[in-house]
Amino acid sequence: FPMAMIQIILDATTASLVGNQQKPISKFEFFQFIGIIVYMSLFDFGDRRSWWTTTNTPGRLPRPNIERMCAMTRHRFEAILSNLRLSSYTDTQQQANPWIAIDPFVAAFNACRAVVIFAGAVA
Repeated sequence: FPMAMIQIILDATTASLVGNQQKPISKFEFFQFIGIIVYMSLFDFGDRRSWWTTTNTPGRLPRPNIERMCAMTRHRFEAILSNLRLSSYTDTQQQANPWIAIDPFVAAFNACRAVVIFAGAVA
């Protein structure tokens, strides 16, 4: 993953959060958020809200209580999720190019891939 892209994501997400009267996101908090997303993909506990509950259902896996594990409230997780941006752009730019939200991410990913993966003949 292109590490320079992390800062672009942090800057764009922070701008959106602050614009919505939320506190900025730190690099640590961003990686916490990504970790929670990955963890959520491993188990099915129903809706996102149930990941923060402290009650367990008999006969099912115990619920993780993300707030206790990661010190991130459900409200903060939802705020980051709804304000997550891969780049900065204006409404006018988005109307002209609907892909503008992900263009910088794709370009950075492809540039990193071009340096790391060398195409060659397959024997």
